[in-house]
Amino acid sequence: MHIAICDDNVADRKHLERLLSREADARIKRKEDPLYIDSFGNIASLMHAPKIYDVFFIDMTCNPDEDGLYVANLLRADLIMAPVVLCSSRIDYPSKNSVLPDLIYLTKEIKPVEISHTISMVQNLLKQAEPTYEIRGLEKTVYIHDEDFIYAESVNNRQSIIYLTNDYVCHLPDSLFSLKCLMEKHSSLIELRKGYLVNSLYVNNFSFTALTLKNGKKLPLALGESMQLKTILSRI
Repeated sequence: MHIAICDDNVADRKHLERLLSREADARIKRKEDPLYIDSFGNIASLMHAPKIYDVFFIDMTCNPDEDGLYVANLLRADLIMAPVVLCSSRIDYPSKNSVLPDLIYLTKEIKPVEISHTISMVQNLLKQAEPTYEIRGLEKTVYIHDEDFIYAESVNNRQSIIYLTNDYVCHLPDSLFSLKCLMEKHSSLIELRKGYLVNSLYVNNFSFTALTLKNGKKLPLALGESMQLKTILSRI
């Protein structure tokens, strides 16, 4: 598990580093998965490459406009859904937060047993989490879940376009076949003969010649494909 600490109070940050290091040592002795810990004193350093982390421990108090809750919102806006632990000192995060429903709260001074319990909780959350797919577009890398994907179309043997919820369109430097291999854990994918990959959850209806998505988009079907499609949809 990769852990990020972001705290602008040096003493608190060092204390949390020691607690997590001790927890890491204890888990090694029990032959459990290792913990890798990185520590940051400012937001810019954390946000340089936040996607590698499985959990964030955050408390920022120096700037009232950029506190821990602000950082949590930055992470969610960047489609990073890893657990966020807000560690309250001067700021009462549970009372202040009315938007993000999936945060974990600790109150300083944090005790070793609280760290152990929180890490175990995060491990369970990660096991239950949906598969996350790293989609490397020509302009930006995005991380998506099953329900974010609507459909993709082939441009040629080397490129494709993926259409996501919230009207997000991503041009990929990969073939449709490569995308299908990447998303092999997605249980609701349907591949159409004319160069489309579709999330069956967004299928509205289909005829002999076309498949219609819930957003109104029509995708052409090959001759005889509608019968196969009927069978496939009945099994999903």
